Amino acid sequence: MKSIYVRILLILSLISNGAISQSLQVDSVVIRHCFYESYVSSHYGMQIDSFYNGGLIYNSSFLDSAGNILGDQTVYSYSATNMLVHKTFSQLYNSVRRITNEEIYQYNTGDSLTLQTMLRYSYSGSTQYTYGYGYRHNYNPALLQDTIINLDYNTSTQVFDDNGMNLMIYDQSGKLARIDHYYPYNSTTHTLELTNWYAYLPNDSLNFILRKDYTTSSSFDSSIYKYNYDASNYLLSIVNNNWDPADTAFTWDNYLTKYYYDASHNLLARTVNWYFHPAGWELEDSTWYSYDGQNRLIDGGSYSYPHGGSSTHTTYDPLSNYTDSLNQCVWGTSTRDCSSCKLEYHSIPVGVSENSELKNFTVFPNPSEGRIQILLPQTDQKTISISITDIQSKVLYIKNIEPTSAIITLDDLNFSSGFYFITLSKIGSSSTKKLIIQ
Repeated sequence: MKSIYVRILLILSLISNGAISQSLQVDSVVIRHCFYESYVSSHYGMQIDSFYNGGLIYNSSFLDSAGNILGDQTVYSYSATNMLVHKTFSQLYNSVRRITNEEIYQYNTGDSLTLQTMLRYSYSGSTQYTYGYGYRHNYNPALLQDTIINLDYNTSTQVFDDNGMNLMIYDQSGKLARIDHYYPYNSTTHTLELTNWYAYLPNDSLNFILRKDYTTSSSFDSSIYKYNYDASNYLLSIVNNNWDPADTAFTWDNYLTKYYYDASHNLLARTVNWYFHPAGWELEDSTWYSYDGQNRLIDGGSYSYPHGGSSTHTTYDPLSNYTDSLNQCVWGTSTRDCSSCKLEYHSIPVGVSENSELKNFTVFPNPSEGRIQILLPQTDQKTISISITDIQSKVLYIKNIEPTSAIITLDDLNFSSGFYFITLSKIGSSSTKKLIIQ
């Protein structure tokens, strides 16, 4: 861990000395070294948690000791305004990586969401089957209304069909006042299925939710969720009651959720109880938390009766206050899976000052299978140094080139699949970007 701190201090020193301007972007990468143990097997593994507000990133990627991505992999892509536009989740099947989930987002000029699409893929040999759903958004600020049309992917026609619609209405202060859900819904059919009304206290805390189901013939077609707070406006409980036609009131007990806090208002526990007639309230599931003297969460867990639960124990590094290790377990009625992870932090520069001549260089294809092309923002005869490092900052490739065109081709990258950083530098300018090798 000492080398990590030295690296962070070096970056901060460069910034303070003016070698890198304050517009430096930093990609905080957390590497987990974990021991996994289940009731059938145990193994060691490594996982990357990468946090970066733009461009293309990996999140929660499992690697072997050589840095090869082995398990589930999530890749995010962002727009120039840092809006999420694409997300993919993939898994390895017989050494072949295949996307199993895909999300696509589209926005208006003002970055308000217009369309979100979720696709799921399954495979039978080389045949891919597609499923999916989505939402089409249309906000009308003049009417304080937001229309969200539910979309279902039709596997026969391979297009999205309208499947339902939520009409959300807001009050003058911008708080949600009502949601009407229509199903089925299309251009000719509009059937109101459900309505939720929302009421608030003077401090804008939620007071109650009233729900009406128009499709049931039951007398208990309506329910209410009532919220209770303490003197400091911390939520104490949520009571759910169904409409009782005999009493003409919401007296039919259904669910009771309670919240418990310590003197610092840290949440200690949450319990969900359901009313089992005629026995009364019975505990259904619960969560619990504990904290150290600095109000940092050190233990947490949940239990769902009688199916199983989970627990997490956290320790912190005394110098950085970052999480040092995580011990997690999940269990069911006949299974138990645990992991003990040691965390390692890296701060990696991924950009330099705004006046850098190289800041807009492009790498394609990215991800790549080993051959890449670099598109330079401009061409001159100055020598450019190209270096590639792994996530441990180990230099794997370095080459000096005097470019004769705006495109530089590298076809000798014999790297394992994984996550790398490519840096272009010349006198007075330097820039770094992520490079993904498949």
